[in-house]
Amino acid sequence: MEPIVTRVKDLKPPHQISEDDFEAICRDFRVSAADQLMVREFLNDAVTSFSSVISKGRALPSRQDDRKAIKNAIEALRTAQNHLQRSPGSAGSSALRVAAAQVGPLVSGSWMRNRFPGDRHTPIARYWPADDHDLREPPRWAVPVRPTEVDDLSLAERVAFMRAKGCSAIAALVEDIAAGLEAGRGAILELPSGRKPLEIRKYLLAGLAELWWLLDRQPTTGMKSEYGEFCECVLDAIGWPTLGVNAALEDAIKFWRSEYNRPARG
Repeated sequence: MEPIVTRVKDLKPPHQISEDDFEAICRDFRVSAADQLMVREFLNDAVTSFSSVISKGRALPSRQDDRKAIKNAIEALRTAQNHLQRSPGSAGSSALRVAAAQVGPLVSGSWMRNRFPGDRHTPIARYWPADDHDLREPPRWAVPVRPTEVDDLSLAERVAFMRAKGCSAIAALVEDIAAGLEAGRGAILELPSGRKPLEIRKYLLAGLAELWWLLDRQPTTGMKSEYGEFCECVLDAIGWPTLGVNAALEDAIKFWRSEYNRPARG
């Protein structure tokens, strides 16, 4: 029986996926036009990164350090959010209103309205160009101008809103920043710390599981797993052997869930 990938020489530095192969992958796995740029950039980054791991014979600890640093920042923000959500005393409330007013110019009116819908303190929406019902009806062939909010016109209102909301506004802002960092952390492809071929392949399969998840699909195991077929097509397109991929899916998916913090989809 031919062995599953066990030696470094079996996994040569991968090459970029050709346009023909990429188009075939998108067609066969129904990748929408809207998602194709994201998929192409994700795969290009994977190929470049794993090529460096193999050809240089070393890991890229900077990626792991980056993920750890962002994770630490997220945890610190979550802790700050918990502290802010506790009911402060009168002195604390006053201090937080001052703090909130300081960051008011940084926060858009649209964020305030989306985060605090119906709140009487939220700035009214201002658009440019302004609606003018006195103008004659534009011809049907005219391209409509999409209204664009001009936040500078609502600066004083935004500062007043943040001052009024104080603690709750800052807590909501911190929560959204933490969520943004979490999304950024998930975009950093995990790389292995050694040169064991099976470990290298596991990291790539976990990365492909994350890509599959970003396409709003559930990575699964089994002989009929579409995710498994996707992995085999990608590995074949980058010049890696596909032998044993199906048997490696379960371990790769468990690893992906732990590293990328992804729950099972219903």
